[in-house]
Amino acid sequence: MSDKIEKLTSDLSRIMNSNQYRVEIDTEDMVLGFRKTLTTRTKNMAKWLRLQIKTQQDIGRFISPTVRIMEVRWFKNGQHIRTLKALPLN
Repeated sequence: MSDKIEKLTSDLSRIMNSNQYRVEIDTEDMVLGFRKTLTTRTKNMAKWLRLQIKTQQDIGRFISPTVRIMEVRWFKNGQHIRTLKALPLN
């Protein structure tokens, strides 16, 4: 019985201590006017930090001739950390 309890507590602590990262990128097509949200999830902190730096640099830029990155949101373990919005073009 104690082995089972120890296994359950170790599994629970492993789940609670593992970090899950998520990045949501809102894009807008300037010609057609539609919006789309791209979502990326990872458990790798290095990948998440690289993605954070990349999206900070690309906010407001055009990723194709008509599609622009409008907003980026970062989450850690389901909790919202930060949001960046692009300035309007006008």
